[in-house]
Amino acid sequence: MSIILFSDADRFDALRMDMQGGPARGKRTLQRRIASTLTILLLAAAWITGIVAGSIALWRHQSTPGPAAAAPATWPGPDGFTLRDDAPTLLLFAHPRCPCTRATIEETARIMAGSEGRLEMRFVFRVPVDADDAWTDSASWRRAAAIPGAATIADAGGALHEAFGVRTSGHALLYSADGSLLFSGGVTGGRGHEGGNPGRSAVVALLAGDTPRIRSAPVYGCPLVSEPLGAAR
Repeated sequence: MSIILFSDADRFDALRMDMQGGPARGKRTLQRRIASTLTILLLAAAWITGIVAGSIALWRHQSTPGPAAAAPATWPGPDGFTLRDDAPTLLLFAHPRCPCTRATIEETARIMAGSEGRLEMRFVFRVPVDADDAWTDSASWRRAAAIPGAATIADAGGALHEAFGVRTSGHALLYSADGSLLFSGGVTGGRGHEGGNPGRSAVVALLAGDTPRIRSAPVYGCPLVSEPLGAAR
């Protein structure tokens, strides 16, 4: 270990240098440190604010339902679109490129799996009149088509959607065999959110012959008449 000894001359030189430039230099150094600290604090505050704002915007998007719709109380009976006469019919109206609807299709698949054949399931996808094959080859369409016992229908121009008065992708309508509307609404608890929810529970109860707690529920999905935000292909 080495020991460095300062002489009185060294101490004097250091003191003289501090007296000549030390106070001004120290003040400038302090100011730079304060400015640097404030900059860091401001950047951190902006970062945190951005995260919070983004989280709030995402939560609002996920928890905001689409416009309410008034479905016909009895089957409107478009030509060639008839009820199954020995079981309820569940219609799921959807935009084939709506990313929110993927969760709805999964919830509908669970309903179908538990119905034990007591359900006619039809996915009605709204597509443009001049739609090409890409519209019927979306991830949502392929998933719906893979559900055992379910039918997929291309509603070119939206005639069926208009007949049933739906406006939001993911709107489910359950009709009895005699054409009475049993349930109208969504079967998810939020946009793109899978899991137990009042809408799905109501449909399951109706299929089991029980009285549901509700007969309508908010629909969480994209508008059916426009290209959805973040559209999936």
